[in-house]
Amino acid sequence: MKTKALFIGTALSVLTGCATTLPTVYDVDVNNLEENQSVLIFSAGAYEACKINTVQVVIKKAEDPAVFADSIGVYQLNNGYIDSFFESEYALVYSTVLEPGTYDFWLSNTNPFFSYDEPMITESFTLKPKEIKYIGEIYGDRCGGNGDITITVHDKNERDLNYIENNVADIDINTIVVEPVKATLRDNKATE
Repeated sequence: MKTKALFIGTALSVLTGCATTLPTVYDVDVNNLEENQSVLIFSAGAYEACKINTVQVVIKKAEDPAVFADSIGVYQLNNGYIDSFFESEYALVYSTVLEPGTYDFWLSNTNPFFSYDEPMITESFTLKPKEIKYIGEIYGDRCGGNGDITITVHDKNERDLNYIENNVADIDINTIVVEPVKATLRDNKATE
């Protein structure tokens, strides 16, 4: 499973133009994190897996603008070319090693002709040193071609943390801070 996750991360980096593959929960000793390490766990889920006009969620420092140059990582939301981690629903579980700090997510369309007037999709959240935090499932209800997509955040910690527990050796899911982030109110239309 570790190989699959690393392959997906590398493939996503190539597809999205992000030069660096971020370390994941598989790449650190989760029981001995350093002061400059935190682990963010979340899932990206969708009503339907999309083949064209797929949407991605992008993480950045809260104080930075929603542009790729200031972004830290890109995660697929509804990309139908990537297999779901679950049989009964479309969802992918992500874990990213980040420096402690305050972050948020914005929404990006893979179609270069569309951008979102109000791309921010989550309120900011904070990661403390050595903290492993789960912030929920960022969920999209449509493909993003016409910009008509709604983002909600669901607390799927039982499903997602069971996935992590079954795939990460020596992790104690009882040490994970469960603190679902809130979705922002935003204009759901894209502009051409």
